[in-house]
Amino acid sequence: MIFRSTDNPVNGFQLPITEFVAASVKGERKGKTQCEDAWSCESLGDICVVVVCDGAGSASHAKEGAVIASGIATKYLKRYIQSNKITDFSDIDTWENIIQQTISHARSVVKRIIKYNDSTIHNYHATLIGTIFSKKGGIFFHIGDGAAIACADTENWDKCIVSPPKNGLYINQTYFYTENNWEAQLRLTPFGPSKLITLFSDGVEYCLLDEDGKSINVPFATVIDQHFVNCNPDQCAIDLADTLQQDLNILKSSDDDKTILWMKLTGGEQNELLPRMAQRK
Repeated sequence: MIFRSTDNPVNGFQLPITEFVAASVKGERKGKTQCEDAWSCESLGDICVVVVCDGAGSASHAKEGAVIASGIATKYLKRYIQSNKITDFSDIDTWENIIQQTISHARSVVKRIIKYNDSTIHNYHATLIGTIFSKKGGIFFHIGDGAAIACADTENWDKCIVSPPKNGLYINQTYFYTENNWEAQLRLTPFGPSKLITLFSDGVEYCLLDEDGKSINVPFATVIDQHFVNCNPDQCAIDLADTLQQDLNILKSSDDDKTILWMKLTGGEQNELLPRMAQRK
């Protein structure tokens, strides 16, 4: 099963191992004509592959860069997992190599395109946040800002695993999969069995993360999580999009595009989160 923001940026559905709620909305920045965030989800039954990309506002083909990376990455990883019958994500060295191959493939697609439109790869700048997971746990892979969170217990938010944003030396500077030194900015973070996994672009960083950018803003996360208990995934997605477009605190925090993917794992016994392993890079 394949779901992409290019088909429906606000979507909710039930997958074999998770309820999936996604909302991608355009920011209020002056002159902005479209949402330049993109997401893609591919389900292999008991494994999910999900990627969110945020096209750089300064790049002329930012939307295309985000769509290409999110779509190519999920498709490439799905095929790799199927071909090699992968069920384990604990070997971070092996997965670092696989993720590098995946991003290199996405970059090669962009390079083929720019041969025909007199452009450069930098015009396709986009950040990238992805995850591969099953009920046994998974791994985050990350270039740039935005963030990802995996929680074994949403009543103990302080024990969640966070892949935090990474910014450059200057305000509003970050890193992109289309940069020459992208490999140096790739970070991998493994996590154990989780009840909640969420990925989000930098437009909602200041709502879902505390000021340090490394820990969760518990009141905001709790409101979202508790609301989703009482609605079906499709309605939850609509409610989430409305919140991102209408909540004054969210609008004041950023005028950038805003994307949240909220995945509640379903069925089976959920164990305690595995001991935190060292984040790669």
